[in-house]
Amino acid sequence: MERRDRGVPQPVQTHCAPPVFGLWRAPVFPPANSKDRTQTGQGHDVEERAPRSLVHPLHAALLSTQDKIKKLTNENDSLRRENARLTLKELGSPEDMQELSRLYTQAKTEKEEMETRMKKMEEAFQRERKTWEEVSRQQLGERLGDRSSLRMKLLVAQTHINQMEEEVRESRKGIQEGRGQLETEITSLRKENAVMEDHWREVIRDTEEDATTKLKVSEEKWQRRVSQLEEEIQEKRSFVSSLIDKMLALREEHRHTVTLLSQSEKKWERKCNVLEESLRKELAEKEESWQKRVQEMERKSEMQMWLQTEEEWRQKTSALEEEITQLIKENTQLQKLAGKKKKKKRRQWWWRHCRLRRIQRSTGSMLGETTIPPTQATEE
Repeated sequence: MERRDRGVPQPVQTHCAPPVFGLWRAPVFPPANSKDRTQTGQGHDVEERAPRSLVHPLHAALLSTQDKIKKLTNENDSLRRENARLTLKELGSPEDMQELSRLYTQAKTEKEEMETRMKKMEEAFQRERKTWEEVSRQQLGERLGDRSSLRMKLLVAQTHINQMEEEVRESRKGIQEGRGQLETEITSLRKENAVMEDHWREVIRDTEEDATTKLKVSEEKWQRRVSQLEEEIQEKRSFVSSLIDKMLALREEHRHTVTLLSQSEKKWERKCNVLEESLRKELAEKEESWQKRVQEMERKSEMQMWLQTEEEWRQKTSALEEEITQLIKENTQLQKLAGKKKKKKRRQWWWRHCRLRRIQRSTGSMLGETTIPPTQATEE
């Protein structure tokens, strides 16, 4: 703070220094015992210029102080916000939140009050400076010739300037005190923040250790569970493999059964064909023999013999029908065991079946027709 005060010029106390007010510098008049009175005109020439003011460095220092205060206030606000953010993130306690909110509101209020005071002081300083500048300009415009009245006004101006310098000095002192207080508060806040940061770091470290321990325990638990599940999966895989082997064996057995059924079906089909052919031949032979016998019976009129023969043939036909029915049943059972069959084979089988039926019907009709001639012979 003392280093910053060195740049601020001290009030002028010697009689040779030109009085300063605002942006205007009072003219320097030679003393009464001066030998060269022609310098008075040069003093009036100096009046018409716009010299550098000594109040300007004070104003610059005031602005620098304001900037420093604003910077410190902003830093304080940022520290408070960071502290509030860390507290919200790490703890979230209502009491700490209220305390932080109160500190933040207090700092914001102090900042606003300080800014208001600085603005008011600056506005008063600017108004006073403008007023004295206008007065000085009027005095310069009028070009007062009376040295005694001018000296009196200069003394009054010097007195007022001294008062203003005193006010500025007091204001600067108050600002420095306020700044020192703010710096003290900022230092204390930094210490508090450091303590709180250490505390919360410790809390976070403990929390992380607890979380790490819990995570390790949970990981071990889940690792055991995963191992158990892997064992169960291995058992299931073994069971599925055994089921697949059984299914393959059953499939092979089914294929073998289908092959056997197909072979049996072909075998029975051949038997049916042979039987059908033999029946056809036998029926043809029987038909010829029947025709011959019918002719003989017609000739000999042996009705009783013919009836007996007819009964025998009927019995044989019934036996053949029973045998065909048994073959049909066996073929049906074979088809049920074999499963799905082709439509062509089914049509062939039904065609053969129908053929057998037609043969039976034709045999029956032939037997019926053969009974007619003896009846006619009897009637005659």
